[in-house]
Amino acid sequence: MSRLLPVVIFTWAGQLYGIESSAVRGRGRIQSLPQGSQVMDFSVLLGQSACQPDQWLKLQGVDRDWLLGLTGEMDLVELQIENIHPLPPILATRLEFSPLRALAWYQQQLLNLLDAKLLSQLAEKKLADI
Repeated sequence: MSRLLPVVIFTWAGQLYGIESSAVRGRGRIQSLPQGSQVMDFSVLLGQSACQPDQWLKLQGVDRDWLLGLTGEMDLVELQIENIHPLPPILATRLEFSPLRALAWYQQQLLNLLDAKLLSQLAEKKLADI
């Protein structure tokens, strides 16, 4: 019997990313947020120039929930566990983007699986610098 992992997926710069759904607390459009809400742009977490996200995911943080700004579509899918491949330790230690923990196949596309806790820690560091 196949085991499934629920994941929220999104596309960024032509690449597919996913976060385990248990870490996602909500989602919505940027224009629906109260004025002054702090949103961490995913492109900034990747070390790229900021863009204008039009959507957000509310993610469970270390100390509090936070908002991840995204562009494009998001979807909730179930990945087959046997299609998920953790990064080898030697590769994982050399990554510049530490939240990347595994790769998976989804509809014949490579999916970058992110560790929500590590993504939250990176966001907290970036938000502290703002």
